[in-house]
Amino acid sequence: VVELIELALLQCPLPVANMFLTKCICCIVILFCSIDRITGVDFRDSRRMPPDLLPQFMIRMNLGIEEINSRIDMINEQAKVKWSSLMFSTPERLGAGLTWMASLNTCWKKGALPFVPKTPEEFQMYQMMRKIYDVDIWLPASDVVQEGKLVWFDGQDAMGSDWLIWHSGTELHDNSDDKDCLVMGETGLRMHQCGDNQFVYPGMCYKIAPFRYIP
Repeated sequence: VVELIELALLQCPLPVANMFLTKCICCIVILFCSIDRITGVDFRDSRRMPPDLLPQFMIRMNLGIEEINSRIDMINEQAKVKWSSLMFSTPERLGAGLTWMASLNTCWKKGALPFVPKTPEEFQMYQMMRKIYDVDIWLPASDVVQEGKLVWFDGQDAMGSDWLIWHSGTELHDNSDDKDCLVMGETGLRMHQCGDNQFVYPGMCYKIAPFRYIP
């Protein structure tokens, strides 16, 4: 089982002015081609996968590629995070989950950093991954230090960005003393318990070029 899902590769050669999402297109295709090694299940083999699930998977992958392709022209040339690879911070398989802190630790163990969205386009990467893979995703932000003040793991303020999409349009939705960590759900961002094993999700990590795989 491959521990890392590489969603963007430095070697993607497509000559597009901005490579921010071009790499994602390359790697979604690569991801599909190697999905059996990532999940341990060959989705292309109907003998090993229920026939009714294969069309759904194909449709989701195609929709994801189309959505990324449609947004290439919208990407900011001066994106704040210049990354060469993007991955889920799960040690087992797509859909497997970790607590919030374990998700961050997994990024660091793999020689990567938790992916902090600093622009609307980077936040859209979280939205697209949530939509394509139909799994909630941790974001590296919490209000553990000061209740009601959300900060990214690097200490930067995570409050007040009008491009962060919150569930019901409410910043810090569902926040309480025991819900300190940020997660991307189907309907937007919400606060969740950080360490309760009942709430386990993957996170997202990124690496800076040059790309190195660290097992």
